[in-house]
Amino acid sequence: ITSCPSLEVPSNSRRVTIPTAVSSSSVPIGSVVYHICSEEFDLHGSSARKCQTNGKWSGDPVTCVARNLTCTGPEKMMDSAGRMCLCTNGTLTNCHRYRQDWLNLTSQQKEEYITAVKTLSSDPLYQPLYRNLMIRYRNTSRTLSQSLEPSNTHFLPWNRYYLHQYEDMLRLVNPNLYIPYWDWTLLHQTPYQNPVFNSSSQGFGNSSNPATKCVNEGPFRQGKFKVVSQGKTKCLRREYGGATPLLSRLELEGE
Repeated sequence: ITSCPSLEVPSNSRRVTIPTAVSSSSVPIGSVVYHICSEEFDLHGSSARKCQTNGKWSGDPVTCVARNLTCTGPEKMMDSAGRMCLCTNGTLTNCHRYRQDWLNLTSQQKEEYITAVKTLSSDPLYQPLYRNLMIRYRNTSRTLSQSLEPSNTHFLPWNRYYLHQYEDMLRLVNPNLYIPYWDWTLLHQTPYQNPVFNSSSQGFGNSSNPATKCVNEGPFRQGKFKVVSQGKTKCLRREYGGATPLLSRLELEGE
């Protein structure tokens, strides 16, 4: 047995196969297929399915079920997927992905997000898709480093496209997640004292240890988290910038 039969693409979804399938009728053993439902649909089944050595697929078959868009309540409200919508004449409309400041997330939401990030990068079922995006991002950013500088008009759509792809991957792990942001203007004089950078289970941790060159505190510390580098995995390395102030809200708004 060298392959599994090709899976049908459910209605209202798109599929990603890694490595890319070379046949329309079969997929090599070890390949993983990921299904992502369209915005108005919820995924039922296994978002990631692996072709096993017995020629059968792991997990449960996938269907994309239309989301319940009926509503009674305030003008603005969340749907079942955590999107912000307008309740108009009993129907949810104009729904969009809703991102919150990290400080406004509950403790549970913070831990769920960090868990999803770590699962995406380390679970063998999701790791191939994660590695593929990280390597593609690294290669693209190096190749286009000159043409995609922040002043270039292509920088914003390229950056947003990458984040959208990454967010879709996180939602394979937990369909109720969206990428949060952090408002540095709240503590722009000492931005890295923001709780988003603390070393608890609800923060992203500190800068690298000068001796080991690796992050050694928090959920992404050495031994608990690895990054993709030239096809290999290494510890996370980063330097936040010490006490350097960032722009205030007034400066950003040009006042």
